[in-house]
Amino acid sequence: MVMILQSWAAPLSIMTVLWGGVEVARHRPGLFWATAALLTAVLASWPADAGVWLAGDDPVVQTQKHKQTPADYMDLFKPQSPWSHAAQRVAAFKISHQFALRASDQQLATVIGDLRRRHIALAIELGVLEGSSRCGMGVEGYGMPAAVETAAIRIKKAGGQLDYVAFDEPIWHGHEGKGRTGAGGTFCSDSIGELADQIVPKIAILHRYFPNAVFGDIDPVSGLHPEVVGDLTAFFDRLNQVSPVKLSFFQADIAWQAPGWRPYLEALSAGLRQRGISVGVICDGGGSAVKGQQARTNEAWVHTAIQRCQDLARDPQIRPDNFIVQSWEPLPTQMLPESDPGALTYEINAVAELSR
Repeated sequence: MVMILQSWAAPLSIMTVLWGGVEVARHRPGLFWATAALLTAVLASWPADAGVWLAGDDPVVQTQKHKQTPADYMDLFKPQSPWSHAAQRVAAFKISHQFALRASDQQLATVIGDLRRRHIALAIELGVLEGSSRCGMGVEGYGMPAAVETAAIRIKKAGGQLDYVAFDEPIWHGHEGKGRTGAGGTFCSDSIGELADQIVPKIAILHRYFPNAVFGDIDPVSGLHPEVVGDLTAFFDRLNQVSPVKLSFFQADIAWQAPGWRPYLEALSAGLRQRGISVGVICDGGGSAVKGQQARTNEAWVHTAIQRCQDLARDPQIRPDNFIVQSWEPLPTQMLPESDPGALTYEINAVAELSR
């Protein structure tokens, strides 16, 4: 009973209980019906806005980018931190691969402990491709061969239970990219099959440490790249054919500045949902104009992010299953407080209304 209540924030844990209930019903019907009654009560109290995720630039990523903001990232994980209402509306908090690898033991334990206290699931945005002397070194989504298992070990050691794993743009950086990156790295331009062959062993490693983790993918959707629809559906099909652990969600990083992305997102949403894969959208305020000008203030960035996802929520062919409140850009420069229209936590409360 206690295990059910403690794991309510992780949907897969509930499913595990349901499947296990079949055996309980056969041998101990009294216990089965008592458990079923409790489970019904838990599901009845499930938050209406369970589709909202939160992520931001952590101190490790900030150091990597030579920046100091948002300076209040770690303040999110203090008991009296001013986002109590928004925190109740967040289903999952997504940390970066870099944070899992290079945060201090205390930082990692603080994040994990506070998320558990708040009943928020732990997610990670993870690079699952391997760089080599041929290509991939210095390219987003790539890492050293041991990086995935090292991250898993650190999270486990800190007392964490990884609930969601979101791949960091393997199609965009591992397949679509050609030539060299702006930073001088070389794109691998591998086939869908070659990417799947790299990723399947990483899924197996993570599944060994976190058998209830749910896996999915983040990749851009751009009006300049119509091939992304076919490539992404082929990627999901391939991985779900060759991996015993299936991918079940997709999160779109929309290239807002490139007109024409909407029909591609509509087609992709339809194709993935036909395969039983949920579709989420990152609600950010960068990469495009606000009345003809780039967002230059925290308030303008947050306002734009909210407007974009309100627009998508009204589109019956897209209507996201999940909204991801996230920034990797200079703005906004603050996470807190939730009452400030220029804070990332302010966006949570507005976006949460869209998932009702």
